[in-house]
Amino acid sequence: MNKSMSDKFYKNIMFWFGVAGLFSVILTAYNIFYRPHKGLEFKIEKIVDLFDIKDDGINLKVFLKDSIEIQKDLKNISIYELEIKNEGSENISVSDFDSNLGFGINLTNGEIIQKPEILNSSDIAYYSDVIKQVSSERIIFKNKIIDSDNYFSIKFFVLHDRQQIPTIKSFGRISGQGSIPVLDRSLTENEIIEAKDEKINLVFISLVFTLLGFAGLVYAYLKLIKNQILIANQRNIIENLHVENDNLIQQIEDLEDKKPR
Repeated sequence: MNKSMSDKFYKNIMFWFGVAGLFSVILTAYNIFYRPHKGLEFKIEKIVDLFDIKDDGINLKVFLKDSIEIQKDLKNISIYELEIKNEGSENISVSDFDSNLGFGINLTNGEIIQKPEILNSSDIAYYSDVIKQVSSERIIFKNKIIDSDNYFSIKFFVLHDRQQIPTIKSFGRISGQGSIPVLDRSLTENEIIEAKDEKINLVFISLVFTLLGFAGLVYAYLKLIKNQILIANQRNIIENLHVENDNLIQQIEDLEDKKPR
């Protein structure tokens, strides 16, 4: 490979690196802002301490197993409202769920003491039987079609120590989405703002690093062009010097030939 072909080869390589960098920037922006996606989420809408409800008609024993007495200084009953909603722009079909893992929530540091009830849904008739199975620490839902912006919400009661806050985690996977996030909307307004700001910051950090990578490729490409121009100029200077040197040698030889013998 001669020098000109080598220069052309490297210029082409850097050009396509630049194109790849630009494509990565566009792809990142598309994935963040425009790409259709499935977005099933569990949202804890409300947590209420049962003892804070001023209703003398509530019989706590209704919510307890085996008639276990509850002491306010040791135990607590919290009422949870949970919304399951597809916030994505793509519909979720039954086949999108991983049938081997199931689909639902796990509860730690607490015990579900009453069968959950459906509070509301985007389709009352369709989601009326969505609760498949309930244990003291788990709620399993049926794999159902959940179109974009469709939802159902449930209410359930949790018995737990007053010193411990129950934790809700999701289980199951969805094709095209992966795991299912659990968002706690019972947080304070400041906590919600902080969580949103953290997510936005992560998005922009990712975009900034992508732009920096693209800028680095452009800089390397421009630097290579500058170096190639410099090398070409130096080559022209050297070639001109060779030509001048050859001409000078030829002139000297001509003068030598013209000298009388």
